[in-house]
Amino acid sequence: MKLGNGFVALVTAAVTCVSATPLKPVDLSSELKNITAVGDPIEPRKMEDGSPWCRQPTDYSNAGAFRTMENIDYLRRVGGLCPTAPGSDKGQCNRVACQWRSAIYVCNDNDFPVSPECNYVADLAQIIFDKCRNPRKERHHEVHGFANEGHQNWSVVVADGDC
Repeated sequence: MKLGNGFVALVTAAVTCVSATPLKPVDLSSELKNITAVGDPIEPRKMEDGSPWCRQPTDYSNAGAFRTMENIDYLRRVGGLCPTAPGSDKGQCNRVACQWRSAIYVCNDNDFPVSPECNYVADLAQIIFDKCRNPRKERHHEVHGFANEGHQNWSVVVADGDC
């Protein structure tokens, strides 16, 4: 059943009864026709480490694949701690690499600043690149995705950047 934005609902039911009289099976299929989603959509930042959330290709907000690889190489060359802005607040994303409108961001979901290792940021960006790259034309590839670090409550985003 489609709920919009590509989400799919899976409805299951389990019933345990103790009765001396045998129960008749219940057909729930007619009851499931008009289900509407209640609550907030699934939050991609809760996904497991190493399982990126990939955005569908559009005409905007995607990073170029070639420049993304250059950004990953740059982060590996920098080494050490990634250059996040001082005092990064909860929910804030800082651009750590960017060229030709292709960027890598570190997003902090903590109440305190984080300074992850650049090599680890590059590793997560590589996972996004490998799993979220989408060829739109023969010579043009785009990438847009998100990967959660998982243990320290920060994430990496590969997307369009203002550079």
